Amino acid sequence: MQPKSQRRVRLSGISNCLSEGSLPRTLLRSRAQKIDLLPPDVNESFSGFTPLSGAIRYGLTAIKGLGNSAVKAICEARNDGPFRSFFDFAERVDTHTLNKRVFESLVSAGAFDSLKDGRTASEWRGALFNSIDTALSRAQRAKRERVQGQSGLFGSLPEEIDYTKEIDPKAKGWTQAELLAAEKGALGFYVTGHPLEKHLELLQSMKAVKSTELASIATGTRVVSGGIIGDLQIRTTKKGDKFALMRLEDEAGGTKCVLWPEVYKKHAPILQNDVPAIVKGRLELSEDNPATIIVDNVQTIDAAAETTEFVVLQTPSRDDFAELFDSILSVLSAHPGECDIAVEAKINGGTIVRVKANPALRVKRCTELEESLKQLGCNLTVEKITNQVRQNGRM
Repeated sequence: MQPKSQRRVRLSGISNCLSEGSLPRTLLRSRAQKIDLLPPDVNESFSGFTPLSGAIRYGLTAIKGLGNSAVKAICEARNDGPFRSFFDFAERVDTHTLNKRVFESLVSAGAFDSLKDGRTASEWRGALFNSIDTALSRAQRAKRERVQGQSGLFGSLPEEIDYTKEIDPKAKGWTQAELLAAEKGALGFYVTGHPLEKHLELLQSMKAVKSTELASIATGTRVVSGGIIGDLQIRTTKKGDKFALMRLEDEAGGTKCVLWPEVYKKHAPILQNDVPAIVKGRLELSEDNPATIIVDNVQTIDAAAETTEFVVLQTPSRDDFAELFDSILSVLSAHPGECDIAVEAKINGGTIVRVKANPALRVKRCTELEESLKQLGCNLTVEKITNQVRQNGRM
């Protein structure tokens, strides 16, 4: 276990890197060192990133739309004690520096999560977002009454307020996808999660390469990569044909992608910002430019999830298949995974018979599996089926 002084130095160093703007790589570094990056918090965050015990708290000025004057107003109001609720925050902070857009950014960034009730983060943030107008109206009324000396029957607010009942339990919340989209819009990065997390198994089965791994692959190699479409730009060639430039963002960073006219025309309907997608194409690397994928195929992750790969084993001709099948079974059992298997064999008269293997016997596609099967004289091909066909048991 590292001494506390060394851990503080590491936290401080990572915090400084975050403040300098190298967020994606520094976030990966912090995760590798088991240091959590926490969303901003109205009761804990200051202007810049703040090192805590085993974590780093996002800085308030990193939230889009929050300038130094807004951060100063929040910190000054907090000097009188922590904010007890969303409405308490609205009433105590100078609303001349915090308008509705600032409140929307704070909610979207998760800055009020520490004040939430029993709701999930997505339900809570959505409920707050839909309560901003009410909070601002109430805050303005309370401040006006204080100025006029008409706050309540005896000229003062009650000391004890039940802050837990301020947000309507029936207030509409967000979905997890809406939370992540709003968080990305407010912070420029996903902090509490990533849209790709629920698709990791699919990406692994397709041998998708992460953005940070592309630099180690030879230029010209055909690659598969998954991510969220962003910075989509539609441009025109000198001939007047449209093509697209976009950034494909995964948990580690982003990759520039180019779709020349023919490819763009084919896939234009699915090209939209914030859509999870899988691209295939040729990798281009150079000393002066970041990794770029010249795309020849694009598919939304949802569409890819509806299509399943299965492995077809074409066996050599044998009089007695029993020994061969025992060897094949041994190889397949050593590489468990998610791909279904079908076996093709030629029987008497040259008739080709395809038999689907037991559903419990699925494999992981990898080089070792292919090499082991080739040593047994088997040819291996990969085909695709829709999930509907798979459920009906037809291949």
